[in-house]
Amino acid sequence: MLGRFKSLADLEGMGYDEKIITLLPRYGYTHCWILKEWSYHVNTVVALAAEYKKKRSSKAKETWMEETERFWSDRNQYGAACRVAIALEHKKSEVWRKEIRKQRVERMKEKLTELGWEREARSYFMNEPRAFVYRAITLSDDEWTVIQPNLIALMEIEREKFRQQEIGEHIRRRIEKWLKPAFTEFILSQPPNEIYPNILDVALSDEWRTLLCTEPFNEDLPSSSVNSASEQIPNIAKAWRKDRIEYFLEAIRHSKAYSGREVTEDILHLASTIFRCTICQGAGDVLTYPHTLAHSCNFLWVAKPSIHVVPRDTEWAPPAQPSKLDDDLRRPPIVRLYREEERHILTALKRVGIWDGLNPHIVFDDIAHEHMLSMLDALEWNRETTAAEMEERQPYVECLCECYHEPEKRPSRRVFRWKKAIYECKAHSEKEEKREWFSRLNEDEQVKCKQYEADKRLRSTHLNCPWCHDHRNLYLFDKKPDLLRHVSKCDIHMYDKVPVSFHSYSAGTESWNTSSDCWVNDDALFVSLLWFFPAHLSYGLARKGQINVPGITAASKKAVEELLLIDAEKHHCYFRSAGLHNHLSHHLLAAYDLGATASHFKKIYDVEAKIQRPIVLEEKDSTISVNDANWIQYLGNQSAYAAYFSFFSEKVAALGPSSALEKFVFDRSVNDHGNEMLVRMMSGALHPIIQIGYGLEFGNDTLVATGLAQTAIHSATSPEVYCHNFTTDPSSNAVPGISVLEILRKVYDSEALHPVMPYDPRDNALLRIRYKQIAEPHRAKEIRDLVSSFDIDIKGGEKEFASKVEECIWAATLLMVATGKKGKKPRLDFFLMHLVTSSLFLNPFLHALENPVSKANLLRSFLSSVILYTVARGRPRIDPELLLSYTATPRPPKSSLSSSKSTLGSVEEDQDYNPWPAILQDAVYHPDAHVLKTIRTLLYGATHYGTTPAGKAVGAFLNSSSTGQEVESHQGAGKLDGTIFVRAAGMVMDYMGWVVNGQEAREDWDRSALGWDEAWEKDVD
Repeated sequence: MLGRFKSLADLEGMGYDEKIITLLPRYGYTHCWILKEWSYHVNTVVALAAEYKKKRSSKAKETWMEETERFWSDRNQYGAACRVAIALEHKKSEVWRKEIRKQRVERMKEKLTELGWEREARSYFMNEPRAFVYRAITLSDDEWTVIQPNLIALMEIEREKFRQQEIGEHIRRRIEKWLKPAFTEFILSQPPNEIYPNILDVALSDEWRTLLCTEPFNEDLPSSSVNSASEQIPNIAKAWRKDRIEYFLEAIRHSKAYSGREVTEDILHLASTIFRCTICQGAGDVLTYPHTLAHSCNFLWVAKPSIHVVPRDTEWAPPAQPSKLDDDLRRPPIVRLYREEERHILTALKRVGIWDGLNPHIVFDDIAHEHMLSMLDALEWNRETTAAEMEERQPYVECLCECYHEPEKRPSRRVFRWKKAIYECKAHSEKEEKREWFSRLNEDEQVKCKQYEADKRLRSTHLNCPWCHDHRNLYLFDKKPDLLRHVSKCDIHMYDKVPVSFHSYSAGTESWNTSSDCWVNDDALFVSLLWFFPAHLSYGLARKGQINVPGITAASKKAVEELLLIDAEKHHCYFRSAGLHNHLSHHLLAAYDLGATASHFKKIYDVEAKIQRPIVLEEKDSTISVNDANWIQYLGNQSAYAAYFSFFSEKVAALGPSSALEKFVFDRSVNDHGNEMLVRMMSGALHPIIQIGYGLEFGNDTLVATGLAQTAIHSATSPEVYCHNFTTDPSSNAVPGISVLEILRKVYDSEALHPVMPYDPRDNALLRIRYKQIAEPHRAKEIRDLVSSFDIDIKGGEKEFASKVEECIWAATLLMVATGKKGKKPRLDFFLMHLVTSSLFLNPFLHALENPVSKANLLRSFLSSVILYTVARGRPRIDPELLLSYTATPRPPKSSLSSSKSTLGSVEEDQDYNPWPAILQDAVYHPDAHVLKTIRTLLYGATHYGTTPAGKAVGAFLNSSSTGQEVESHQGAGKLDGTIFVRAAGMVMDYMGWVVNGQEAREDWDRSALGWDEAWEKDVD
């Protein structure tokens, strides 16, 4: 076919004229790697060229060209018109056929409805719209007589489907209402890390399967029957364990070590009784009892089980098993049911793995057995030592045998924890020199080893999910992200609302306190699951907030702690992939510090949790593992957030928040070579520093870990403008340091930092374009030079650092509320507002950090961010007089306060009125978390700096004035006093809405980049 077409170049190479060739229609192939040019039919080109050649005169040739061109043009148009007409006719025909089908189906539905099959007919024809549809437009009586029997038979099948669906729904509700609460109560009554049957094993026990399938299905179960079945769960678990133990004892009997010896249950508990799964190799762990009972390879999915319905009193032998081991893992589990209705139990619990006998891939490990006996001898421990004792004592040993290195090539000492040593062992060669396989470490060496692995949480071989045994990571690793991935995917846990006798765990006493029955959603069930995965981080609020408004109670404290934990464990730090941040924990703690109630926290959570994304965004993200060796490589990758949270949880637990911050944010090594952890913490509109700051302020280590994880996944924004000093030498500035307000004056005066023109509002929302422009060398150098003039005496102690924090809070407040335009409606910039909300956390950071160099770098970085955002927003100028024109006694619009004659003073008079109670009362209920956060910072400023008289604000006058006279850093700055914070708070409430007093909340803050004059040309409401 391709030989009949050639490209223009090929045809020209054959001597044909382009004007002759291009008369023809051209053809193209979709396989662009075969033909990359338009092709033309060769024979037609040859024929046309021959005709053209016959024309002698130029006039004849010109006429021929015109006629031929018109011919082919008309032919193309005709072909296109035909194709359109054919397509239109086909479409009309299809519409006509659909209408016929619709009319006939509706007629059949009417007739079936008359016979009492309305619901069945609707369902059947929804799934089979073409059934019984012929070419006849109308459904005749004769035709109906013919097809009616077949249709009725199909309707009976549909009715049976509906009946089974209803039975299944009733059984599912019984499982929800009766079995799950009973099973939950049984689980919580047991010691942690026990092994029990999963909920499907219990549901298929004789006691419960009979109860769940008791007819009539639409009636409630008798309480006495439920109580009787619930009381049998411990016996069910005992029988379950005994049955499975026998499988393992039989495997031991076939081992080399115990061949011909008596095998009892006591042997299972020994540390030397080790099993190996030849498929998963234990997923990096040794399989000891009772972990082997819950090993996932023993559990098969019941999504499509091989079901055999055999009455209870009928003898039945299961079908023969496949002979090949590889087929064993892929075959469906064999399940015997006594009646058809029991299928619905499997459907309701379809995500649960079901035991189907000991997998033949799991064998007794004779090699590991010998190594363990040798290890016990080296440790001088009894050979009867149990796995539980090894788990508790966690010994380290020096590994001497060739499993770990060849003796003659032994480069260094190899020391492993006992489980690692056993997992790595293998059969020895006959040539190996007879020697000890392990050597005991002394006590000092044991301590050093444990200290070395302090940041690597030990994995327990005894953990499993008590509801189902289907997720290997869940019971091999006691890391809460693994638990979360399981809970978020397992139908047993997801979306359940189960009435249980709720147990609250008391960390101090390590006991459960049982309260009255209540409805508990999946979040509470999630919290209860943490009992099986002991937390190494505190999630309580160990310290009071910086405001601590009266109204906080034990109930509100407990409620906010639990919601904070759920948010940390379940939600990603971005609720959108574009980098929009999860503010749930900020909202909860800001409201908590302002005295909100437990009920209020629940409402906040319910609203904001709806928009959050799961902590593990995609299935593939669950494979990401962050450790000491690779934590740098995932920086900036939001898919690694869950892995980072797990990693930093371990680090904060082992090192403490202060040391973790010093090591992973403020150390020189994590700020070189593009790592820029300190800059990452200041990026993302300062949200990472806010997240960590909340954790430091309230003493919540879990929030510190989430903040570090959030820091790690952020990209470093304009690192070129930041200047860090990691030395302990005092500042070498030749001139005395200047204040933040004076530095801002220099920002306004700098030609290098002039706003980039022209103004374009489209690129201001995410700031990315402006950031690139600011990071250009001459601008970045100007900012670094300005920041370096901010002299910080690292030997000045708390007083020096407190003074610098005060400057930052004043500057941030002025940038947010004093940068409007006279004669224009006030605006509050979204990004400048974040300077205010983040400045509140400078003090908690300074109290947590021990190294004064780190404290100084924190303040310099914050100042760099202040300048960066100021320039990025068009360099809006501070106008102190504009701020002072706002009232110092703001009131809500519909205040109902009224003084009686007996009052001393009057709330109706400004001189007697304190506006803060009304502001706080309204702000707490505002739907925008930023309002609460901003008001909290302004209240802090009013509390600590409210008594500042006019002219005494740090930086109100230039330190570097050459005239020796006081020169204001900004026009009117000498009039600034401590009332700026209440004026600012009133402006925030007026702008964002007094929601408690009848005003609707404003949808958003200003994003116009108000520093450009062009941003004010159009008045924004």
